[in-house]
Amino acid sequence: MVLLTVNLNIPGVKWKVPGTVVVDGASYPSSTPIEVTPAPAVHTITVPESVTWEDISYPFTSWGDGTTELTKVRKFTADATMVAKYGAVAPKAPAIVPVAGTIIGLSILAALWFWG
Repeated sequence: MVLLTVNLNIPGVKWKVPGTVVVDGASYPSSTPIEVTPAPAVHTITVPESVTWEDISYPFTSWGDGTTELTKVRKFTADATMVAKYGAVAPKAPAIVPVAGTIIGLSILAALWFWG
């Protein structure tokens, strides 16, 4: 038996990010050691596509080793900690909607001030 811990990591967040990790078809809370038996053996680990922290959704970006598939297949011979990295989605810029007559209204105000 070996213990496997899968941490979900969001840059800048110092706390353990809650989420569910699937190991060999069974669901476990992230950041909690999971008994993986038998060892050595090949196991399948899947992390969520996104996690939510303080009402913001962060998409999965990569594993600690840089691979980008949500599911990894690994052989464990000793206790291990894996890190799944999540990144922020850039906020959408607010749409700028011109208000009818804004330019004309500003032009009239400027003219009144200048001539006024």
